[in-house]
Amino acid sequence: MFRNTLICSTSMARATIRFIHSPYLVYEQNQGVRFAPVWAYTLAAYVPEAWTASVFDCTLDPVGAIDDADVFAFSGINQDLPSILETHAALKRRFPNAIFILGGPIVWSFEQDGRLDALSGFDHLFVLDGEASLPNFLNALSASGRAGMPKVIRADRFPIEAARPMRFDLLRPQASRYYGAVVEVARGCPFLCEFCDIRVLPQNNETHSKDPRLIVDELDAYASMGIRQIQLACDNFIGDQVWANQCVDAILDWQARTGQKVALYTWLTVNLSRLPDLMAKMRRAGFTAVFIGVESFNANSILETAKVQNRNEARQMVEALREIQARGFLVIPGLIFGFDSDRPSLFDDTLNGVLESGLLGGDPTFLIALPGTPLHARMKRTGRLIEHRDDTTLALHEERVSKVESNIRYLQPREFLIAGFMDFVRRFTDAGYMRRRFVTHVAIMRDQRFVPDHALGYGSLPEYLKFQLSSAGNFGRMVKRGALFLRPDRLYTVLVGLWLVWRHRRTIPGLRHHFSIWVFLWSNLLLKYAGLTAADFKIQSVSASEMDAIWRDLETHTPSGVTTPDGIKVGAQEQRTHQALTALKARLSSEYSLSDFRKS
Repeated sequence: MFRNTLICSTSMARATIRFIHSPYLVYEQNQGVRFAPVWAYTLAAYVPEAWTASVFDCTLDPVGAIDDADVFAFSGINQDLPSILETHAALKRRFPNAIFILGGPIVWSFEQDGRLDALSGFDHLFVLDGEASLPNFLNALSASGRAGMPKVIRADRFPIEAARPMRFDLLRPQASRYYGAVVEVARGCPFLCEFCDIRVLPQNNETHSKDPRLIVDELDAYASMGIRQIQLACDNFIGDQVWANQCVDAILDWQARTGQKVALYTWLTVNLSRLPDLMAKMRRAGFTAVFIGVESFNANSILETAKVQNRNEARQMVEALREIQARGFLVIPGLIFGFDSDRPSLFDDTLNGVLESGLLGGDPTFLIALPGTPLHARMKRTGRLIEHRDDTTLALHEERVSKVESNIRYLQPREFLIAGFMDFVRRFTDAGYMRRRFVTHVAIMRDQRFVPDHALGYGSLPEYLKFQLSSAGNFGRMVKRGALFLRPDRLYTVLVGLWLVWRHRRTIPGLRHHFSIWVFLWSNLLLKYAGLTAADFKIQSVSASEMDAIWRDLETHTPSGVTTPDGIKVGAQEQRTHQALTALKARLSSEYSLSDFRKS
């Protein structure tokens, strides 16, 4: 082969690139099922004709089964780093002359954090979208070799409207080994959230959407291979509401023409509650569950993070979530603790909000400052960012965030947060509380606004069990999961849930899928937080001097009121955050004080 000098496919065998999917997964994250790696099959469609592309999924087969290639291409997110480095090292030992490249969110994040040196073992690093930069790199490699090529290869944003179909020919031989698959449908989000690293990518503070015709073609290809559990990957499915309607209409038309059905899950914002016609169409198209970043039931915390779409005055959040679930959706909520504006009652407020909303899911986390975000900049500016060299906590990129961990110093006392979270987990996973949540969820869906979806349902139990029985390891873990419900109070709660499913099988078709997801998510929490102690917390709180820095920053850092050249609405977000923190300072001298957290 040609390796590090010159790759010339005209004189010898075709050059080869092998995409290596090496995520860092644990059973609790994926419940023992696998989804086809969309990034690999997508990028394979952009490989030049002179090259031969293949995909290897390390979740299916051992690393030792990987064959030789001229180029090995990796991608992943921050938590994947240990697995990526381990696989890279194994391949480097076997194929020392191959070229190793890495792209994806991990590279952009590490560059924002000034940590690209942690990825120096790779020959080339790709920042941002690879649909154009990868084929350019491969063509240059064929023509001239690596001479003069930069270590870091930066790209412009790729117009997803011009996306090509995935390489389904490469996926087809492996299709039966996957529980589900992913269709990327859009990139970007128009909203302002201070902690979110989506909006700070270039041109990503607006929605860019794939042609609905291509989305339907990809759904059809998956369905023809027997893959019917589909995640529609995006930053916000309703970021462009006109396109969202067009996309759902196209899916409904495809289903009517072909008789094919798929079960759908996606990510969107809570303002879906104000779109009744779209909600009805989504349900008919097969949308069972949706992820919504609820974050907090405290209106001041929502204002602090500038999440303007989560209006939360006078129970607005609770009513919005009930409105969505009344249509038949199962909402998987994102919940966050540790906003500066969180009150002493934050744990009780969350428990009450979840119960009143009839939410079945949720795994609350502590606020984290992701590199490149306005929150990261604010924490660094005020001395609250825990740097990588600070051994009081683990660097977020070095290993999976296990139990409870963060990289910022919280306003609330550490002892309060630890004791409060441990008590919250106990109450959140309590059988009686879980039973009331399911009963409330069912009551909300017993509504004239309910819209049935087709029978397939996302989170299908038969499909799930098929994959558990295919692996001795997964089967053993499933047995362990099932054993959690031998406790009388948990068993009783599960039986009540089954009775409700049977009782409402005609009026709420599909409730069995909600039941399955509810039990899975409950067992995930029980497994994750089993034996939780104060030693599992790697979090810190502000000192007196850091408190002074917060208020000095409030007085000296004036919101810019501008939009950056990349289209990021920095000014609008900063104004809302400044407004919330100004109000917080006033409340701390009138309504409550930090000493009240210690009393809670």
